[in-house]
Amino acid sequence: TRTGTSKAGPALAASVPSKGQQHEGPRPTTPGVHVERQPAMVIPAARLKFYRRVSTLAALASSADDSAERLVRSLLYLWQRRSFGHLLPARAPWRTSDYLQDGAVLDFANWLAEQPLNEAAYWLATAYAVWVGEETRTKRALFFTPPALADRVIANLVKQGAPLTNHPWHDPACGGAAFLVPIARGMAVALAQTGLTPDEQLARIARNLSGNDLDPVLLDLSRSFLEMALSALVRVAG
Repeated sequence: TRTGTSKAGPALAASVPSKGQQHEGPRPTTPGVHVERQPAMVIPAARLKFYRRVSTLAALASSADDSAERLVRSLLYLWQRRSFGHLLPARAPWRTSDYLQDGAVLDFANWLAEQPLNEAAYWLATAYAVWVGEETRTKRALFFTPPALADRVIANLVKQGAPLTNHPWHDPACGGAAFLVPIARGMAVALAQTGLTPDEQLARIARNLSGNDLDPVLLDLSRSFLEMALSALVRVAG
């Protein structure tokens, strides 16, 4: 599910006193008034590493009208090649041969493969949103729910009685699969206790889990993320 209020990243600003306000030592305080120092904003290390890689590939992503799409598909292919070989398509994505040999692309794909799946999916979808540009990102509302928030929402729904084994779940803006991936994993865990065969479990998940999105690239990413989330089950089912 995408949200429409996020921005590409936090902005940090430092307040610098004017020339006439500069002073040495601690800032004076009014007697009897407690002044509490505000903690500095800390950007998570993963986010810093992500934006560094996104920035490195920005020129490549904007070199042609479809460069952002081809770059994202290249990253997904390389990620799957490293971690989900049994899900790898028979052929690499169209017109990606140069990308697949680029050192910065390989570095980004390897970094994605080292992250938890739901977080890596979030980063890859967000990279696509950054690379398509501000106008397209705003027009299509390409902002995504962070994994921790999605997990909390799903946990609350399940706690309130929403069943994972025999109830349909639908995400009307599923780009990035922020909700679909953890729901699919939860369904797989719950269905494993029912005695259904792996094929029957996959069929049940396919019947009860769905999503749609206006962006075809994000739809393809979501399908791939779901296959990756259920890869162990897919492997057993053959």
